[in-house]
Amino acid sequence: MAISLENCMLKKYQWLNRVWAYLPGFTLIVLMRLRFIYSPITSDEGGALAMARAWSRGATLYEDIWADRPQGLFVLYRGLVTIGLGTPEGVRLLALAACLLGAAACGSIASTLVGDKARMGTVLIVGVLLSVPQFEGFIANGELLSCSVGAVALALAMKAVWGRTAPRFWLLYASGVMGGFAVGIKQSGFDAFLTAVVAVGAMSLMSRWKKIHGWLSLPTMFLGVATSVGAMMIHGALTGWYRWWYAIVMYRFELRSALINADFGRFQHTLAIALPLLIPIFLGVILVGVLEVRRVAFRTMAILATWLFISFAAFAMGGQFFRHYWIIMMLPIGTFAGAMISYANKKWLRNLLLAALITSPLIHTATAMAIPRKDIGRKLHDDSRLTKDERVAVWFNAMREPGDTIYAMCASAGLYGNLDIDPPFPYLWGYEARLMPGGLAQLWNFLEGEDAPRFVVRYQVPAVCDASGASLRALHRNYKIVWTVAGLLVYEHR
Repeated sequence: MAISLENCMLKKYQWLNRVWAYLPGFTLIVLMRLRFIYSPITSDEGGALAMARAWSRGATLYEDIWADRPQGLFVLYRGLVTIGLGTPEGVRLLALAACLLGAAACGSIASTLVGDKARMGTVLIVGVLLSVPQFEGFIANGELLSCSVGAVALALAMKAVWGRTAPRFWLLYASGVMGGFAVGIKQSGFDAFLTAVVAVGAMSLMSRWKKIHGWLSLPTMFLGVATSVGAMMIHGALTGWYRWWYAIVMYRFELRSALINADFGRFQHTLAIALPLLIPIFLGVILVGVLEVRRVAFRTMAILATWLFISFAAFAMGGQFFRHYWIIMMLPIGTFAGAMISYANKKWLRNLLLAALITSPLIHTATAMAIPRKDIGRKLHDDSRLTKDERVAVWFNAMREPGDTIYAMCASAGLYGNLDIDPPFPYLWGYEARLMPGGLAQLWNFLEGEDAPRFVVRYQVPAVCDASGASLRALHRNYKIVWTVAGLLVYEHR
């Protein structure tokens, strides 16, 4: 009886220690993001929110509204709409929840691979890196959402096999489900699950499991992937297989990837932002590796290095290199750093390294917090339209009559995130109408047809999305200038 009571007390204290390990990181995550919950919604967030609202009202994905993203992203945003949080502030709460999930998953991975002493530092480092405003870390972008779910898949896989005489198949299946869902949010969300596949495959070959266990491990994971990806494919078939397949797969291969229409100039720009944050981390990891080389476990480092390598491939394959692309690499980098720091033999050295690694991200965050709200779009997102979107939305709500629509020309998807109306044109981002086969002809017909919007707001020179000038001619033929809002010309249908 005494032994049983002692075991219960031990388990209770272990649980409390685990809660304490998450508390510092979670607290910093909330504090770093609190200021930006009420900052202007971005183009990516506004477009996804508008599509989710339209989908909830009966619009068909990839036909009435179009994006080169899988359904998982819109499932999450539609969930916000369903529970009454389909607002710009609700979107930022989704980003906060995703960051907490990703940091907790990375803490679990490090704890499994190295030991509980790695949990707190990993949660702290990953949470801070995911929240850096200069990476657009506080927005609910596809990278943050998919990679956080992907980290859960890797955490489950490691729990299923690490240090066990036989794998736990239900955890392997759950890992596959989460890995498939990660890719279902954004195509680049494969890095953590692919790392899990490599790790579990290697253990199946090298461990002393029964042969049947080794043979069934990977198929169990792929069965989980088939569950979530299969549901996505069934939905794609029901809504229009060709449209879904083109949006999710072929569009990237044909029109927008690292090999086609890549923006390496933007890569240089965002790399200059990332280096001051990452160099201290790499130096700290190298220092521990040199001092504690004998204590570093090869298997652990091999798994984390594999994750880092695959995440770089996921980062590069999109080819556009926006600031938030760096979020993909923050989870493995933070986990690698947290695991390495835990190898330091002296507690004071671990604490010193941890403080040194998070100092630069915290300084960058403090600098970003001082930016006036009206300048956040230009300085943190390279986009000056965000507060203009808000002002146009206020103007339209004051002027609108039942059934009125407004079109942002060529594009400003953030406008629709500020307006609770369905977008009148399927393509919310300018590059889509320009690159999609038949997209420009669809735009001409839209401005000339019976479903033309009452108002058009000219955000860019029309030649930006239509060098032929046909869109501008259609605009002048059917509309007249009636207002100027935030320096933008507003046209009304004649």
